[in-house]
Amino acid sequence: MLAVEEALKALGLKPVYVDVQGHDRIDKLVSALLAALPDTDAVRRISRALSPARLNQAVEFFNMVRGKAADTPASPTAVLQQVELVSGDLTKVLAQQASSVVLLIDELPFLIDNMLKRGVKEADVNGFLATLRSWRQDGRVPMLLSGSMGLSWLIRERGIAREHFNDLIKGLTPPPLEADDARAMLEALATEEGCTWLTDELLDVVLQELAVTYPSFIQFAFGRLKDNKAHTPDDVRRVFTTHIRPSLDEDFYAQFDTRMNRFEANDKAMARDVLRCVDKAGEAAAALAEIDRVLGSHAASDRDEILTILIEDGFLSVDTRAQTASFSSPLVHTWWQSKPYRR
Repeated sequence: MLAVEEALKALGLKPVYVDVQGHDRIDKLVSALLAALPDTDAVRRISRALSPARLNQAVEFFNMVRGKAADTPASPTAVLQQVELVSGDLTKVLAQQASSVVLLIDELPFLIDNMLKRGVKEADVNGFLATLRSWRQDGRVPMLLSGSMGLSWLIRERGIAREHFNDLIKGLTPPPLEADDARAMLEALATEEGCTWLTDELLDVVLQELAVTYPSFIQFAFGRLKDNKAHTPDDVRRVFTTHIRPSLDEDFYAQFDTRMNRFEANDKAMARDVLRCVDKAGEAAAALAEIDRVLGSHAASDRDEILTILIEDGFLSVDTRAQTASFSSPLVHTWWQSKPYRR
């Protein structure tokens, strides 16, 4: 996300990054967006509406109107209604920025899931997502939505309406760096940090130890190697074993375990059969006909559904013209290789 922010700034745009993981209210998101707008009377009125005192008054008012207890959770719709009651149409205020503000929402699926777990009604959450879509379309606010959980599961299982995201480009997965670019990034990091000890020999070892050369992986690994003074090939391998791989497993690969664990038992068994089939194809993509044969004992509708789920949840990509399937990224393949049940 940091690289995206820098790229947007270089284009003269104003990125607004908001990490909503661990949150179940939208106050932080709206406040961050407002802070990026010019200091006008309209923006000041909206900001005052989001103060804790005013927000609590609004919540109490809506609870009273609805005949609910005072401790009823404040829905995102209630917060947005308070903003609009005080300041008018927020979408019109945003539209005046002529797409100069770009909203980057990290872990939006966790915010949605947390709101639902807190008891916010599906209708209210869908109302909030419709508002986000209105900001994108009528408010002319481009958005980048990201999350390790994925929105597809929320759409399938939690009643979230798919149409709130039909204006977005989905499934954007940047590829890992080529070997030369990965080496160049490590060299640039070493130069910037004054790490003259990172020799060509050590660079070779680092690149061998890295499972996939995503920029975030490279930067994370470099930081751990620097902190642990890995000045020899054995030091590098030790730091990868004791610090880097366990952290990558926890912070990056665990997302696929989380997604897989949400499957029903039958779907999970089918998914594993499909991934085994894709893995056995090696460098070549697996033929859909072979996957269909492997799943032959299941109903045709179930076979079709599991492929859709695996595609939506980021495990597979399918080439409909070639009638083949492959892992959606090297990251998924590396995760699968670590599973004891892969064979």
